[in-house]
Amino acid sequence: MTPHPAAPSTDEFVERIVREVIRRLMAMNAQVALSSSFAAAGNPLSNAPVVTTHTVTAKLITVATLEALPRGTTEALIPTRAVVTPLARDEAKLMGIRLTRVAAAESPAPSFSTYGAPR
Repeated sequence: MTPHPAAPSTDEFVERIVREVIRRLMAMNAQVALSSSFAAAGNPLSNAPVVTTHTVTAKLITVATLEALPRGTTEALIPTRAVVTPLARDEAKLMGIRLTRVAAAESPAPSFSTYGAPR
């Protein structure tokens, strides 16, 4: 009979599993990125800018308000009389978010309060 190799320690075993999971996740991400680039290449509208609009109901717009918006938001519809802090206005520019003032009846997009919870 051939002797069995020594069993790896628990730490080595866990590390090997973690490395394998990370390797598989990276491979999946590469596959998704590749398929997305092929889909975009075949789509004539892929060069069109994507505008994601969300309604903010807060009366005071701060940096925290902007950070509570979903990732990828490009336009925030804010109440006509909302107060926007100077820092929030600067941060909106850096984040690529256009602040558009609208009357309450004009807000068709999902709304977010100061804390970002959907209403």
